[in-house]
Amino acid sequence: MTKTAILVCCIGPYTEPKRDGEEIWAVNTAFRKPTYQKGIDRLYVMDSLDTWAELDYKDQTFVEQVNALNCPIVTLAHFPEVPQSRAFRKREIESAFNTKYWGSGISYMIADALYDGYEKIVLHRTNSLVGSKEYWIQKGCHDFWCGYAMGMGVEIVTSDDSYLMKNHPWCAPEYGYTRSIHENKANIMLRDTLQAIVKMPIEIQGVTY
Repeated sequence: MTKTAILVCCIGPYTEPKRDGEEIWAVNTAFRKPTYQKGIDRLYVMDSLDTWAELDYKDQTFVEQVNALNCPIVTLAHFPEVPQSRAFRKREIESAFNTKYWGSGISYMIADALYDGYEKIVLHRTNSLVGSKEYWIQKGCHDFWCGYAMGMGVEIVTSDDSYLMKNHPWCAPEYGYTRSIHENKANIMLRDTLQAIVKMPIEIQGVTY
């Protein structure tokens, strides 16, 4: 029996039968429309509680929806409003892995699985939407944690439509051995956009728990 964490984001549900040793961990709203992931063993919501109202749906608050789930909820801190919540073990995990690279909820999930000794991590439909502004930005962090896991001997499985641990679709899949006729044009466009972004005023606000 292989101790396995199946990580599900908000693009599509994992529908394979759950085997012995497997757990399904979902992030944010993956338990409801449009993903409707069933059989969740753990939910991660790594956003400050004051932003949860943005996820309210129909006649229920997001807090009410989360509290209706029968599973542990991993959050930034234990929130009294969410009795089954527990704080992510940030200090312990950062000390164990010697990094503070947190770019998304998925990165916390992978780190948790490594810290708890899971032997296999399945990333279901993560980084599969090329046009997603959120996961496109977070790809580098996801790739980092996947590489960290593989270096520890943990098996990493991605869905067929994912471009995790691969070059972006507009790039040659194997630098030097293959070519992409549009890669240079795409890189120039991205460079120009990045140059405009770095000129914007940036303000980082810390959240203390």
